[in-house]
Amino acid sequence: MHGFSRLHHILFLVLLGCAATPASAAPLRFFATGDAPYAPAEMPQLQRLFVAAIVQWTPFLVHLGDIKSGSTPCADNGYREDDPAAMDEFKRRDKVNRAALRRAARLANERGARAMVLLFHADPFFHMNRSPRGFAATRRALVRLMAEYAGPVLLIHGDTHGFKHDRPLIDPGTGLPFPRFVRAEVPGSPVVGGIWVSVDPDADEPFAVEEVYPLSLDVLEK
Repeated sequence: MHGFSRLHHILFLVLLGCAATPASAAPLRFFATGDAPYAPAEMPQLQRLFVAAIVQWTPFLVHLGDIKSGSTPCADNGYREDDPAAMDEFKRRDKVNRAALRRAARLANERGARAMVLLFHADPFFHMNRSPRGFAATRRALVRLMAEYAGPVLLIHGDTHGFKHDRPLIDPGTGLPFPRFVRAEVPGSPVVGGIWVSVDPDADEPFAVEEVYPLSLDVLEK
């Protein structure tokens, strides 16, 4: 696919999907979506978005996860919330996630990356002054990452199914949002959509985010 020649400019950390652009990288533009399809009727809409992204030469497609609603039956017992081992598994996973963020900062500094993109599924609930217990350590790790890495950081996530584009991470030293930290949330079911993300460390706003919906594609193609 056209555009893959630029992939050597990107550092991928598999655990969190962290991409960092080094000093020599050209501006990068890619497509992201998530939280769909939840129903068979949503599949054609998602396919239209993917086809449109490929036609526009996205070097890769990002799906942030969640392809079924919470009410859809799931036979995998690993998803049982009352499993006594669930908390132990969460603690291990949370520890690995924090280690991945530390590694992201270290590798970005070692390789002279001028911007970083992090991909989560879950919304860390930045709007809540008090972090929910499940996200407290992750939010602290993001604050630590901002102290260890001086470049701009974009976090893309899904989970709550509504488009967001803001600066929600608070610097505990100032009580104000980190100006270098930007968050984008992809739309989700029942409103199937996605976002185009442009990364240009030389721009005044290093991260440009554009919403795209199947309905808007219909209008543009008429």
